[in-house]
Amino acid sequence: MLMKVDCGEVVVSVTRLGKAMWLEEEEEEEDEDEEKEEEEEGKESIASDMTRLKTNTNARIVVVVVVVVEVVVVVATVVVVTVVVLIVVVAVVAAAGVVEVVVVVVVVVAAAAAEAEAAAAEAAASNNDLVVQRVT
Repeated sequence: MLMKVDCGEVVVSVTRLGKAMWLEEEEEEEDEDEEKEEEEEGKESIASDMTRLKTNTNARIVVVVVVVVEVVVVVATVVVVTVVVLIVVVAVVAAAGVVEVVVVVVVVVAAAAAEAEAAAAEAAASNNDLVVQRVT
């Protein structure tokens, strides 16, 4: 009788060992599946981040180009206004031939140039505000 009990215990032990090994294999397979899923999610996340980065970069480039074009337009406008004012000054001086007129015209030109510079600075400041709004 003692032998049968020993044999039974061995069979039970082997069965438990087999079951434990089977459970261990299942856990390993589940771990491998989870690792594969995490790896795929990581790849998708990287692809999403790259797309977002590319989109943000393109948006920033567009904003910079728009700002540069607007600044060039403002500067060109200031230059044209200054040239027109100088042409008017030369015409008035040539027509009048009076020194006092030259002084008055120089003062007017200086005031117009200062006004144009103030307008350019204001336009640049408003462009900076637009850039901040567009980027954020």
